[in-house]
Amino acid sequence: MNSSTGAQTAQDARSQAVADSFIPTPQPLYGHYRDDTADYLEKENRSIYRVTIEYDENQPVGKRLSVNLSTFFISKKEAEQIRWHCHVKGASDVLPFIVDFCKDGSPFEYTQFNQEYSLSGPVRRDVLVDPTRIYHYVIKVADDVLDPGGGVKA
Repeated sequence: MNSSTGAQTAQDARSQAVADSFIPTPQPLYGHYRDDTADYLEKENRSIYRVTIEYDENQPVGKRLSVNLSTFFISKKEAEQIRWHCHVKGASDVLPFIVDFCKDGSPFEYTQFNQEYSLSGPVRRDVLVDPTRIYHYVIKVADDVLDPGGGVKA
């Protein structure tokens, strides 16, 4: 009986060692990638491009928003993704935002993103590579709207 207990303890130790060697794979929550998943992927040096939305409250309505990439192009082959982030110009204050691919479809599985679900995920399988096609989307922050675009490359 003692050898059986010892064998079980050794088996448990091996099982735990194997379990500890695996890196957890972030999974989408309710179909969207949560912000903490995006943090994990960025730390793992995955191909994530940050689109920074800047809100300048000193500008008139209609001119308060700007983005660091007016048009993004991501690689389908490399499974690149976009992560949107919004802050007040000159400060680190994070602002709520909505990104909406409402005009001509989305290259991603989902059409809307916000501060909680800011990671796009990879380009959908059924989207063909076409460097001339631009997917227009709308960014909404507080009382302002901006219409940048994005595309899919090989």
